[in-house]
Amino acid sequence: MCDFKTYSAKDHFHRFACWTAARAVQRGFTGAKTAVIAKAIDDIKLAKEFENLATQQDLKAALYDKEHERISKELSAALLRNGALHPNYGQTTKIIAIYFKTAVLPFHLDTALAKVAHPPIDRQLLENLAKCGKYYKEPKSRAWTKFERDDYFKCVVRLREEIGDQPFWMIEECWGSNSVI
Repeated sequence: MCDFKTYSAKDHFHRFACWTAARAVQRGFTGAKTAVIAKAIDDIKLAKEFENLATQQDLKAALYDKEHERISKELSAALLRNGALHPNYGQTTKIIAIYFKTAVLPFHLDTALAKVAHPPIDRQLLENLAKCGKYYKEPKSRAWTKFERDDYFKCVVRLREEIGDQPFWMIEECWGSNSVI
């Protein structure tokens, strides 16, 4: 059961990323216990998906978005199979983004994947951007838990416009409470 000799840093970061992703999305998500979300992440081999994407030196945003959509559909199906009820696009994308941020990004900061992968998009990020006079200001557009595919990708496009040539993860500079003065 406990084999300290085979437990690697990779295993450790994977487990932590599963937990952080689950905690980030659980509120109001029926049946989405941490174990259910972690099993769904393992079922779709999310770690391997990101490993494959990280090796692509010329990964473009359009290809990443296509892969992201596929992964989101697979994750939604795995969540349903494991007992989570009615996962929406916003919830699956939050799981993917938090997993990426926690287990992948720290080891791949200078890759094409880091430049194009979606950061976690939530109300705090969108509201802080609006306070800075950036992004659009409609309150309904800030409810990431209500995002369906089209709403989500409209948001991604607009955020990419905002960040410009910087790696997409850098938009999170606007997430923290100290980002708006």
